[in-house]
This record gives sequence, C-alpha cells and structure tokens, in this order.
Amino acid sequence: MNQATIEQAHKNIRLFFVLKIFTKRVFFPIVPIFFVTQLGLTIQEIGLVSVLFAAVSIVSNVPAGYFADRFGRANSIRLMAVIQIIATLCYFFAYSKGGAYIAIAIEALGYAFYIGAGEALVHDSLEVTKQEKQYTKIVSRSQSFALIINAALVALIPMTYAINPRLPFLFGTLAFTALLITGFKMDEVLPLAKREVKKTEKFSLKSWRFLLKHYKIALFALLLGTVGTLYYSFDIFTIALKQFGFQPELLGWIFSGASLVGAAFGFTVHYLKRLRVELYMLIDVVVVLLPFIAIYTGNLWATVASVVAFMAFWRFRKVVYQHHAFEQYPTRFKSTLISALFMMEDVQGLWVPIAMTSAIAAYGMSLGAGYTALAIVAITVPFTVLGHMVLGGRSKQ
Repeated sequence: MNQATIEQAHKNIRLFFVLKIFTKRVFFPIVPIFFVTQLGLTIQEIGLVSVLFAAVSIVSNVPAGYFADRFGRANSIRLMAVIQIIATLCYFFAYSKGGAYIAIAIEALGYAFYIGAGEALVHDSLEVTKQEKQYTKIVSRSQSFALIINAALVALIPMTYAINPRLPFLFGTLAFTALLITGFKMDEVLPLAKREVKKTEKFSLKSWRFLLKHYKIALFALLLGTVGTLYYSFDIFTIALKQFGFQPELLGWIFSGASLVGAAFGFTVHYLKRLRVELYMLIDVVVVLLPFIAIYTGNLWATVASVVAFMAFWRFRKVVYQHHAFEQYPTRFKSTLISALFMMEDVQGLWVPIAMTSAIAAYGMSLGAGYTALAIVAITVPFTVLGHMVLGGRSKQ
C-alpha cells in the first residue's frame, strides 16, 4: 500500500465528520409545516408524500449503490450533493402541491446516491488503515461531533421561517454546496486487487433468490423494514407538536436538542454492538414506540422528550446493523449491500405512512397514534424472534 493511498484514507476518515454535518437537511423541521400552511397539503397528502419518497427510493437505491461501487463512492457523494442542490431550489420555488411532489422525488433520488456510499468509503479507508473492526466506534463518534454543529444549524435556520417561509431552503442550498466541496476532497482508496474485482465483478440478483429461498430471512427483512419505516414519522410528530401548541419556528430547538443528545449518545454506540442482536432489536422497537405512546396521552412535554430520545437514537441505529452486515457478508459491493439491507424500509414505506395518516385522519391524532403503538407492540415478538434465528447465532461480538 503506497503512502499516498494511506494518507487519502486518513483524510477520508477525517472528512466523514464534515460529510455528516451537511448530509442532514438543515431545513428539515419546517418541511411538513411548509407543506400544510404554504402549499395546502392535507394530512393524507403528507402520507402520500412519504409514499412518493419511498417509491423513488425503491427504484433508485440499489442501482445507485451499484453505481457507487462501480464508478466510485466519492463520485456518488458528489452526484448526491448536486441533486440535493436542485431539490432545495425546487422547494424554494414550489407554489403548489405539484411542486412539493417534484421536490420530494428529486430529494429521494439524491439520497439514493448517498445511502451506503459514505459509509462504504469510510469502511474501505478503515481497511487500508487496519481499523475496520473499529467501524461502529469511529463512525458513531464522527457523527457525534457532526451533530453538535448540526444542532446549531437546525436550531437557527428554521427560525428564518418567521422572516420568509422559503428562506430555510436557501440555507439548505448552501449546506449541500458545502457537501459538494467536501466530496471533491474525498477519493477512493481500494487496494489494487479490489480495484481489479471492482472492474470485472458483475452484479447479480442472487440476493433476491436467497431471500425467496430462505423465507425466515425474507420475513425478518420485512419486519426490519417496517420498524425502519416507522423511524421516518417525523412529519406526524411535527404536526402533533403543533397541535399541542408548540410554535413552528421553535421546532428547530427540539431537533437540535435531539442532535446534542445524540452527540453524547454516539460515544457509547459501539457498546451496543456487544449486545446480543435480538436485545439490540428490542431496544430499537422500544425507542420507536415511545413517541406514539406520548402522543396518545396528549402530553406536550412527554411528546417532546420522547421525540428527542427517538431522534437521538435514530441518528445511529443503522450503524450497528451496518457493522454486522460488513462482518457477515464481506463483499466488494459494500454500497450495494447497505442499500439492499435497508431497501425494505422503502417497500414498507409504500403503505405504512398511508395507514398511519389514515388512522389519524379517521380517529384523530391521539387515538391514531395509539392504534399505531398497538401495531408496533404486535410485531415486536416476531421481529426479535426472527432476528435471533437469522442473526443471533452468527453475529460476531
């Protein structure tokens, strides 16, 4: 391994911290409020927006991951930044429901090119520097430091909503421009042998055949996708907080508070890798359950506290799953692996948001959240049992 490659690997690891600052949407807290108050979307149409995001992701995630593996993870990050710049400008110029759908579709396409690419590039860099066993620890700590800065951005930028509801999206454009600049400072560090495989190895559908043949794995993937989809219920939480009397321009402080809590939590995430897989999955389910219970009670501050805990854990929950995947399925197509691992989230995203928003529209926010909580409890046992059967006996602690 030449010195230049090793130096680039160290540079990639350092820049991952900067990458994680700007991959997050600094305008995120005000999006559902903007859709409802400025563009006239109903609660059911908010659900349709989530379905559209999922549909675009299903079509694009695995091909985008394959693009990253074949043509460079750094190139994929750069392409993602360009697409997201276009998406933020579409938000800014959106004056109708159609504009909202276009912006969401472009945004989903952009994120498809990032999912797995950044983490795969860092894992390659850790291989080069002989630190791949420290993946969870290094990735989670880099994200923790990034969250501290991101917390300030997410707290302050939504406050510009009171000046002009479209102004936060211009700050989003600037953030993704910074991401693009960071992407140009990162580069591939794969060893020569892997570069040769990278040029000749062909993508196949064996993984799909494997899932069909091994139904337990297919069922586990389905339930993992269901839990993962529930972690994208931010729009419902935001609208619930507004209904409970929380001011929209102050929502950024909740999200920034969650980032700070997450930053502290990130320094302990690598200890979760040592737990039995099924115990980690049980924690995963409990955390996603708490906000729905809080909304059912109608208590504002219980909802605030549970959403903060929910978002702090959400920032890191995939890191442990990714580490298990890298250990158990060594492959040159790491970006494709990560994209495929979480693709069921997008499949379940075609109907779960509609089911939740329909329940809320029919029964009200509190009772609809209560029914969702019951559904989460119902899948907990099969989820953890299947997780034990599929991963429990094979996980490397």
